[in-house]
Amino acid sequence: MILFDSHCHLDVADFDIDRSAVLARARSAGVTSMVLPGIDAPRWDGLLQLCESEEGLYPALGLHPMFYKQHSLMEDIDRLEKCLTESRVVAIGEIGLDFYVDRGGRGEQLQYDI
Repeated sequence: MILFDSHCHLDVADFDIDRSAVLARARSAGVTSMVLPGIDAPRWDGLLQLCESEEGLYPALGLHPMFYKQHSLMEDIDRLEKCLTESRVVAIGEIGLDFYVDRGGRGEQLQYDI
């Protein structure tokens, strides 16, 4: 069976130590492709580099609403447009509103909902 993981965050620092081993285990289990959604603009370059260096990894770029304090919204959106034309981005995401984890910021997230 061939599997496609539509959402994993292998680009985050938690995987720096064993990312290669995680990828090897996934591939040996039949996971041939993975979409890696970005959560904030400062991580986009690393995410794009990882996806370029590893077969079967596909980037999605976004601004996760739970991290709204880290975003420079208009600058990040301009940068996102540029990345979409210059990189092989397959999707936009993480985006939208997220009230699942109560970190406050409901009003701030709504301000960013453009």
